[in-house]
Amino acid sequence: AEEMKKSEEVYWEGAWLSFRQRVLGDYFSRHYLRDMVASLAAGIYLAYIFIEGHRQYRVDMKLFYLEAPEHKINWVVPRGDL
Repeated sequence: AEEMKKSEEVYWEGAWLSFRQRVLGDYFSRHYLRDMVASLAAGIYLAYIFIEGHRQYRVDMKLFYLEAPEHKINWVVPRGDL
C-alpha cells in the first residue's frame, strides 16, 4: 500500500535522473568534441610549422651547396682551382 502511493514519485525521480544523465552526456560530448577539435587544430598548426621549417631548411641547403661549392666539406675532393 505504501509502495503504491510512492510509485508516481519513484517514476518521476527515475525520469529526472534519466534526464540529468542525458544532459550530462550532452555536456560531456560537446566538451570532449571541443577539446578534440582544438587539439587537432593545434596539432595541424604545429605540423605545418615543422614542415615549413624543414622545407625552408632544404631550400637553404640547396642554395648553399649550389652557391658555395668551396664549403662542401668532405663531399668532393678539392682540385685546387676552386
